[in-house]
Amino acid sequence: MKRIISCIIGLLAAFCLLTGCKNQYPYYDMPIEPVQTGSPGMSGCIAFKVDELADLEEYCDVIVRGKVTIGTTKVKTSQRGNWKEDKWNYYTQSTLTILEVYQGDLKAGDEVTLSEPWFVEKNEYGKEVLYIVGSYMPSDPNQEYVFCLVYHSGSYDPLADTYAPLTSGNCRYPVDDTTTHAAKLKKLDLPDPPKSYNTIYEEIQEKYLS
Repeated sequence: MKRIISCIIGLLAAFCLLTGCKNQYPYYDMPIEPVQTGSPGMSGCIAFKVDELADLEEYCDVIVRGKVTIGTTKVKTSQRGNWKEDKWNYYTQSTLTILEVYQGDLKAGDEVTLSEPWFVEKNEYGKEVLYIVGSYMPSDPNQEYVFCLVYHSGSYDPLADTYAPLTSGNCRYPVDDTTTHAAKLKKLDLPDPPKSYNTIYEEIQEKYLS
């Protein structure tokens, strides 16, 4: 019996080594409901028109390369109504580990709280649903991204002492090719990113990732 248990443990250890024991990313298999806010931008997030990298560099406090943990903390940014009425006023917070800094006063190795415009809630049938703003899917913990973020510092700000995307569309870029990411969004029938997304991504590759 002991030999069988040892064999099972060995197989599990080998599996972890082969897979890297990566955190699972469950959201592509979850029912998804895009949330359209009635105001420009998102609650808790500054609404700016972003057409090029220079706009992000002007408006963002930090531009960094990093990886996140699976989000666990849901935060409401408005006291109006409940989650069914004000879905765009909810964020999920996770830990962002900084790998490289292109702009701002953070440094590699820092860990900060990242607030992203999505949350998971059970519907009336008891099934978990992923609510997202536009096409902003939760960050994948197995993927590095370039994040363009603003720091929330107001004492009455529900996102105080956290970093959040400037907008839901143009503020996060996978470090590797975005083709797979875009294909998954298409498969989920989610809205396309803003037209300027690919242009800015090319600028980021040339300036920060080359």
